[in-house]
Amino acid sequence: MNAIMYAFEKYPDAGQDRIVNIPFLIDLISYNQIGTTILDNTYLRMPYGPVSAYAYSKMEELLSANMRLKKVSGDESGDAASLLQKRQDLSRFSIYEYYLLNKVLSKAGDMECEEFSDYINSFNLSSEAEGLGTIPLKEFYLDSDDAGKLSSFGFSHITEEQEFTRSINLFSKEVSGMGRPDKVLVNWKLNEIRDKFPEYSGDLFYDIYLDWDEAFRLLVKDYHVFADVLGRQFCENYCITTNECSSSEYSSLVQCAHDDYSLKIKEISDFLADDDNFSKKLPGKNSDKAFIELIKSCNNSLNVTKLKMDTPSDGSLLL
Repeated sequence: MNAIMYAFEKYPDAGQDRIVNIPFLIDLISYNQIGTTILDNTYLRMPYGPVSAYAYSKMEELLSANMRLKKVSGDESGDAASLLQKRQDLSRFSIYEYYLLNKVLSKAGDMECEEFSDYINSFNLSSEAEGLGTIPLKEFYLDSDDAGKLSSFGFSHITEEQEFTRSINLFSKEVSGMGRPDKVLVNWKLNEIRDKFPEYSGDLFYDIYLDWDEAFRLLVKDYHVFADVLGRQFCENYCITTNECSSSEYSSLVQCAHDDYSLKIKEISDFLADDDNFSKKLPGKNSDKAFIELIKSCNNSLNVTKLKMDTPSDGSLLL
């Protein structure tokens, strides 16, 4: 819902029908990049394109509240945007979520309503659907033809990259749910994933990946429940960087995210490799608290009270 509110603030004249499709497009991209949606898991087929079930229900609620406000105040100049602007909050967005939101909004804002609607409905999960209803999440995984359409929004479809990040994210979730992970099995699977590292990426993210790989192997012993967090964080930061590979110069937001993550994942790896942190394994030991703080610091959540974010007219992102 915060994504909807933020979209209204950035593009108050975009119209409800166009704005309400924004979460769908963001989740379509994230599902094909990291194997999971980031805003909602339930989407409804609608005549003007798929929409988040949660956002749709809340939009009706907010618009109704706004109409009641108009009647009470007698102010006919107010609109939904004025109400939504007061309530949006990006403080819990990760850098990746903020990055996708602004990149999608920047392109969508340059498109006419009909053009954007045609684009949304050009995907098979919209155009080939029979009737309305809930969209099975597995349909978000696009074939090569549909995935190629994401290039219109600056997201190139590279099968090797997609398989690499999805493998990490899905395996990380699996490890988190294990009662007691088999170290041999985990190492074997991580070796298999390492062979999938996209060669075209070169040294761009490989050193960071090796630090992550080491951290994950060490994590299994005492903190495997955090495996899904560690995997998700890596995939998000990897995708932010590789999305900008074709650019001659990274935006400051992308560079900041890359530099910050490279330092923090190394700190996590070094912490787990230091035997002194685990020499006295006691309930509630200080090492537990220290590790949790490291994981939290690596999440790249935006703190809007400390950071000034802006999106210039050219679509680049500044921090």
